[in-house]
Amino acid sequence: MTLKILFLFLFSIKLIAGTELKNEYYVESEEIRLSSIFPATTNDALLFQITQGRYTKRVQAKELIALLDSYGYKDLESKNEYIQFTKQAPLDFKAIEEELKTLYRQRYKQIKIQSIEIHPRGYLDTLPQEYTLGMQSKSHLKRQGTFYIKTKQSKKIFFDFNINATIDVYFAREDIKRNTELSAINTIKKSIILDKFRAQPLQNVTSGTVQSKQNIKKNTLLTSRDIVELQLVRRGESVSVLLEKDNMSISFSAEALEDGVYEQIIEVQQQNGTKIKIKVTGKNRGEVI
Repeated sequence: MTLKILFLFLFSIKLIAGTELKNEYYVESEEIRLSSIFPATTNDALLFQITQGRYTKRVQAKELIALLDSYGYKDLESKNEYIQFTKQAPLDFKAIEEELKTLYRQRYKQIKIQSIEIHPRGYLDTLPQEYTLGMQSKSHLKRQGTFYIKTKQSKKIFFDFNINATIDVYFAREDIKRNTELSAINTIKKSIILDKFRAQPLQNVTSGTVQSKQNIKKNTLLTSRDIVELQLVRRGESVSVLLEKDNMSISFSAEALEDGVYEQIIEVQQQNGTKIKIKVTGKNRGEVI
């Protein structure tokens, strides 16, 4: 029995070893306890106290690591020189979390959100009943960042957030040359963790819609920076033009004088030298406007 207890003790020590500490922890009172860092601890203890009238306390990481070591939490690490503890009132943020989820779902059509965590940047003891949620235009490209809620009085309350989610994106299946149509042949769909992107990831590849903006290396994550609308008509090519007039349809060929994408107005030249405007309707097709 003694050996079994010793084994369980050593196993528990191993489980809590080698943890990387966060740069910030949130507490609901002035007391900073062992459970504030390790909620599952069975031997809770008071570590620090936030000064009355204040809402944060910064502790040197090496001081905290040494203190936690004395409680059996070995080999802890920190990327930060200081670790901050912030007092946060026990408010219900579920409605705000749902709005933030909705915003991400609007940006990513095939997103699977596992969890989301938000914290006010300052101390809050109440939440406004009416507000609008806003964030910077590129904040959705990261899994963590800052957003705000704006009250009826135009006051902005800022929050930090961290979202754990996966999204469906597309990668280059092979090296893709500039001005090449993207399709299932040269791209591949994958599910990845939402982390940090340089631009909006491509979430759908439909043949006949987009082409590469520049040369793309194999296994590159495709984003909005890598694509442009597919050129359905190219300068110098022959275009089949449709003219509808007086309940009659006339079709003739003309030379494209410029490139064109779907529904773009371009100029073409007929065989007799006459130049006319057409609207691009398909691959090397258009109609007189």
